[in-house]
Parts: sequence; structure tokens; C-alpha cells
Amino acid sequence: MRANVSIEVIDLLHQREAEFIRVWECEQKIREILPDFPFPDPPDLPSRHKKVKPAAKKTPQTEAPPASQASAAIRRLVPREENAYRLTFLYNNELQTSFQMDRELVRMLVNVKTTDFSIVSVETVLFQDAEHWKTIETLYKP
Repeated sequence: MRANVSIEVIDLLHQREAEFIRVWECEQKIREILPDFPFPDPPDLPSRHKKVKPAAKKTPQTEAPPASQASAAIRRLVPREENAYRLTFLYNNELQTSFQMDRELVRMLVNVKTTDFSIVSVETVLFQDAEHWKTIETLYKP
């Protein structure tokens, strides 16, 4: 993936996360007013669709390519103890944080090396909301 495409994807994912937080905050305010409010099911997002790939021709392979040390350090979350990854990163020389649940996305991001973006650390956390979370383990710190 080219650097400018990586940056654009990171920007869009950041916007997506901000909107999910906004929806969560709205739902919390509604729950304060009406604790038993029957929320409708969430919309069918494109990211929840499984893509059907055409069958690939089988070719003999010697070995799978080795994973980088950074992405190999990103393990699965431990159920009931951890529910998110907390990413600390430099974006345009500004330190920012993000909470993610998608392990494959986190593994991809730790391998992105551009002048405008770099991962500073990845931690597993027990997440309640943006202000309330507990660090469980640091998985990656260059």
C-alpha cells in the first residue's frame, strides 16, 4: 500500500471511530432519560459483509511469508479480561490515541512506516468508554 493511500485510510478510520463514539454518547444520553429504550438493531454496515473471493488456483507453496516481529506481537484479546487495543501513535507530529477491536487492522497498522504516521505503542485494555479504561498489557513498543 502506498504511503498516501495508507494515510487516507488512517484518516477515514479515525473519522469512523469518532462517529461510532458520537453514536455511543447519544445512546448513553437516551438511556439516562429512558433506561429501557428499545434501540433498533444497528444498520447493516459494508464492513460487516463477508466478501466472497473467487477460488484461487492452487499453486505449490514452500512456506508462508514470515510475519514481522511487530505484527506477531499483536495477540488475540483475552475474553472477559480485555476487549480492545489502545493504539498510541504519532500523526503529523501529534501524539494521538485510538481504541480498536480489530486485531488484523492493528497488525496492519504496526507495519505502516511513513513520515507522517508511526505507532508508538499498542496495549490491551478493558474498555468502558473513552475516559474509563484499564491497561492490561503492553504488546508493542518500538
